[in-house]
Amino acid sequence: MDYSKWAAEYFMEAEKIYKKLYVLKKQYREQKEENNRELARRIMILYSMYLDCKHTGEILSRKGGEKIAFKPGSFA
Repeated sequence: MDYSKWAAEYFMEAEKIYKKLYVLKKQYREQKEENNRELARRIMILYSMYLDCKHTGEILSRKGGEKIAFKPGSFA
């Protein structure tokens, strides 16, 4: 099994989720309060998914002999 390749796939998914989170957090700050509850719920779910992908990727990279700590790109 190629753990490094598998880890890279998890890191790519984490990056995609992180980008979506960035957009949603920006929307959250710009929206009125009555709309924020549902958006906050979506953000929490996506953040949980992001952490799952990030941590799984880090575990797989260690198992493959690498010690990669995932750091998402900057989207400012």
